[in-house]
Amino acid sequence: MDLHVSTAAERWDLEVGRDGQAYEVVLTASELAGQHHETPEASLAIGCGWPVAYRFEMGADWRPGGYVIAFRAERAREVVEEHHIILVRAAEGAPRPPYVLFCATPTWQAYNCWGGSNRHEAIAGPEGNAFSPALSLERPWSRVFCRLPEGAPWAVPDRVPRHGEMARYPYMEWAYAYRYSQKYASARWASYERHFARWAEGHDVDVLSLHDLDRSLGLFWSLMPA
Repeated sequence: MDLHVSTAAERWDLEVGRDGQAYEVVLTASELAGQHHETPEASLAIGCGWPVAYRFEMGADWRPGGYVIAFRAERAREVVEEHHIILVRAAEGAPRPPYVLFCATPTWQAYNCWGGSNRHEAIAGPEGNAFSPALSLERPWSRVFCRLPEGAPWAVPDRVPRHGEMARYPYMEWAYAYRYSQKYASARWASYERHFARWAEGHDVDVLSLHDLDRSLGLFWSLMPA
């Protein structure tokens, strides 16, 4: 696994953990040398192009699931933490689990506004106010897409609005207040697939992305019942 990192911090730490019913740390690294790299203006569509900053090998004992990668660095005596997610499926040639969780990774990308835009709105186009028709996988995820802070509101309101009451979106208000992506509750591991993965813990469940199926038609047929 190659991690492409750009940071203004002199040093940064890394933690990888399986995000199941219980969070299981599987890898850590500390005091990694930080380096800042320029980001292309069109990174939305072409990717960031940052070099590899750290490389690790996934263990043969890593079970299928979602694994959160936490990047930590200190700024002004405050620890800043950003996240990424990788999906680990059953090894090639291993018995295929009877259940499969498909993660909607194209939808994740459609809502990912890192760099300023996504498929729905923001700063692309000649007027700087349009959605981006092309999005690259080679860029970070928007904040809180991979891990939610305690108390983050859901997309569904916690009470039914009264007739004639002004419509409000508490999750968007919360996102604006804390400088998070307003689309965090519309899609992504932390808000959706994670809850099923934790509920299904203890069952033999494989975890795949829809990009896996797009890349491998043979994988699709291997999932079909005999």
